[in-house]
Amino acid sequence: MLRRILLTTRLTASADSEPFLIDNTPPEITGLAGAVSGSKLDLRFHAKDAISTLGKAEYSINGSEWTVVEADHRVSPIRWSTTIACR
Repeated sequence: MLRRILLTTRLTASADSEPFLIDNTPPEITGLAGAVSGSKLDLRFHAKDAISTLGKAEYSINGSEWTVVEADHRVSPIRWSTTIACR
């Protein structure tokens, strides 16, 4: 007759970290405007967050890959603009 012996080891540990903030609020987007010029669409908008610094903005058209939009400057509120060419 075989006997199975189940060994269990209980591991416990704890650590303290510096407090940190989790910002679950979305940024506010204002001034969204678009202008058509030939086969191009120029989009402009402002984005700001009440708590966090915004590092980047991205857009996706019809579920395509996300594209990063470079900021016009790095002062809050951040202004972004991009041109989308259509054919």
